[in-house]
Amino acid sequence: MSAPNDIYAASQMGPPRWSALAITAFVLSFLGFLGFTAILGILLGIAGIAVTRGGRRRGMGMAIAAIPISFVTGSFGAMLVYGGYTVFYMYQTSEKLVPILSASSEKSADGAAAILALGSESFRTNVGRERLEQWLRDVNRKHGNLTKFERDLDTNLITPNSAGKAVLNMRGKFTNGQALVRITFANDTLLHPSVDDIEVDGLSPRTPVDDSGKD
Repeated sequence: MSAPNDIYAASQMGPPRWSALAITAFVLSFLGFLGFTAILGILLGIAGIAVTRGGRRRGMGMAIAAIPISFVTGSFGAMLVYGGYTVFYMYQTSEKLVPILSASSEKSADGAAAILALGSESFRTNVGRERLEQWLRDVNRKHGNLTKFERDLDTNLITPNSAGKAVLNMRGKFTNGQALVRITFANDTLLHPSVDDIEVDGLSPRTPVDDSGKD
């Protein structure tokens, strides 16, 4: 005799309510580029699936969608952070080259050692200290001492070279005038790009000037 009453009571209750967890997860998933919101979007999405399972609450579709959306937006945010950090680290490395290139030729040995400490494995292997010392003397003889680096407005700050490596383009102010300085970086480690080449107005330690024919 109680069945009709149960049916009537169920009809009076109406459809299930929306899940607050599912809605929150869906909203946070679009803010996943902030980092922590992506993690919350995934966790709340999983919780939202559990709460809405069996029709107890509405919003299972939103809870399910929140998980892949959080992964996508979180990955995008991580790439932005990594890109910004990489550019900052490259710029900081260029600042470490200022005192090296501002020193006199007599200190080329110390300068070469300092640059090699910043260099990639390929740079240290293929260039070596002797060639790097000669390059520093060549730069000093042609351009004088470096006073500072400035943003080169005629060239993009970061450009890829033919090998796909990132190149930082700066305008170097030397005592003999200005010169374009191109610093190539290699990703030997994920968080610390290493110097793979340095060009000052086209002069690179990987292709040193041959002075053997000069008087």
